[in-house]
Amino acid sequence: VPGAIHVELGDLPSEAPKLDLSKPYATFCAAGVRASTAASILERAGVSDVAVVAGGISAWDAAGLPLEVPDRTE
Repeated sequence: VPGAIHVELGDLPSEAPKLDLSKPYATFCAAGVRASTAASILERAGVSDVAVVAGGISAWDAAGLPLEVPDRTE
């Protein structure tokens, strides 16, 4: 998703405290299952506005919404 922050689920507990808690976040994965776990982690970290993308990135793509490959060289 253009402009998205890519965080692996296993890294999320240590990365969540670094996020701006005043911003809304949406979580997604391939089909939507891991996104629910990610949303729970964010909520426990204090993020109050979290949405789960229903159907995951597969549904996003099927809807014709924009996609881009994340830069993982950082």
